[in-house]
Amino acid sequence: LQPPPGRPTGDPASLYLTPEELSQALKSCEPPAGRRLEIIGFDACCMSMLEMACELNDLADFMVASQEDVPDLSFPYYNLIELFRKYGNKALPSLLSEGVKAYVSTYKDCICNHNTGMKGVTLSVLDLSNCDALKDAVGELACALLEAKENESLPCALIKARSESQDYAGGLYVDLYDFCTKLSERIEKLNGLGPIRVACTKVVDEMSDRSPKGSGNTNGHRALAPVIPNTSGNTKAGRSSGSIILANSGDIKEDGPSHAASATLPNTEDDGSSNRKRSHGISIYLPYLTDGQYATVSKPLV
Repeated sequence: LQPPPGRPTGDPASLYLTPEELSQALKSCEPPAGRRLEIIGFDACCMSMLEMACELNDLADFMVASQEDVPDLSFPYYNLIELFRKYGNKALPSLLSEGVKAYVSTYKDCICNHNTGMKGVTLSVLDLSNCDALKDAVGELACALLEAKENESLPCALIKARSESQDYAGGLYVDLYDFCTKLSERIEKLNGLGPIRVACTKVVDEMSDRSPKGSGNTNGHRALAPVIPNTSGNTKAGRSSGSIILANSGDIKEDGPSHAASATLPNTEDDGSSNRKRSHGISIYLPYLTDGQYATVSKPLV
């Protein structure tokens, strides 16, 4: 948010890359012929977005990013380096799964707790080969919303659903799964909004792991994609069938606060894990600012 230093050539300069510019930069520095990037990881806040995934889906197999803020201490590289030494690129599913767990566990006890008041960290692994299906589903939802813009019941339901959804960056981004779930619930009994509910269901389905045949699930629903199983093999091993969400920190089970902590802090807010559990792996840009959020994001950084 500060002007960049001027260039001797007089060309405009920038302190950041847009998603499109990042895609162009990576394409201009492609690996040797016959090879491609396996992982693109973002050690930056709020990068696990559909918009970013769509720009990178032809450039790598996996994208690792956080929906939430990344603490100033950054990724726990001392743990990640050991995982790379252990698994390398011969067992990427295990590397990615264990990397998500290592990131969450690093900050769970000492940084994100009752005393600091910091939000729980999030981390996702996206299978970029399944990006287009989710992109199409979101496109269908956008069209359904536009077609229903004259429906008098829609604005209130839409705003309510957005206000109830898990969001990030002071209200700029929203968890896509959570938003579609809340919107579907809000319009369930409203007339003329059936296509929006259908589109919401498609979005949720594309973010979920298909239940295997014969599993006893007869209603066709899918469960949220689990963390990648710890199986060794090639880069495709352990990948889910159809879901873009390959691993998500919200699926990691963890122990609750100790009895001592509960006894001394009975009336404090959650330790930060609740927002992670409502973070399903990928966000979209859909601004909604309460008065408090607007006041926060309007403050100068320096």
